[in-house]
This record gives sequence, structure tokens and C-alpha cells, in this order.
Amino acid sequence: LWPLQDAAPTPSFGGFGLINDRKSRLQSYWTRQVCTGLVVNTERITPPRSYIRHLRALVDQWKRNGWEHAAQVLHTKENRGLLDNRRRLMDHVLGRIAYLRMVRGTDDPVSGRLDQIVRTIPEAH
Repeated sequence: LWPLQDAAPTPSFGGFGLINDRKSRLQSYWTRQVCTGLVVNTERITPPRSYIRHLRALVDQWKRNGWEHAAQVLHTKENRGLLDNRRRLMDHVLGRIAYLRMVRGTDDPVSGRLDQIVRTIPEAH
């Protein structure tokens, strides 16, 4: 029995316990606690740092080497379908930035800076 089961109230609907042992675990406050892909034990809910690092690296690849190289890197490293034109890569990257902005808030400086970089990449790149 978990220590929390003694503290948890038993619902009156059919005698089912509130805590399912197979779906529950106790985690320390110093470990990364992830729920539905988001880190929840920080000051605010955020995507994992790896998500932001990969997004920043993708934008940097695009800016330095062009959209074809960035699409190829995305295809090989993340096992995604190959994006065949600049517009699709732009939509993909802007979608990731929009997700980051949705989770972290519209005033997030990281997503704002990435959005600004992507929108200023020349058409030839």
C-alpha cells in the first residue's frame, strides 16, 4: 500500500479506489516531473529543454546552410518525412514556435526571438 492511499478519500461510486497503483508513482521535487510531455515542477510549465535546443538548432541550420540542409537534418535526426520546399519547412518551424509560445506564454523571449529570426531569413535561404 502506498502512503497516499491512506490519505486519499474513497469515492462512493462502485468502491473504486482513487489511486491506481499501476498508474501512480511518487517523485522527488528535484527530479524532472513530466506530464503529457511538459515539465511541471518548475516555476512555470514548460516543454523539456531538449525541445527548445532542437528547435534553436534547426533554425540555426536553416539560417547558416539554407532550407534544403535544414530539411535534411530534420529528416535524418528526427525521422520525419522530407520537407520538399521552403514553405513547408517554414510552416513546420513556425508551428513549433507557436506551440512553444502557447505553452510558455506570448511574452516568452525565446519564442519571440526564434520567430523574429525565422521571419528575417532571406527567401534565397
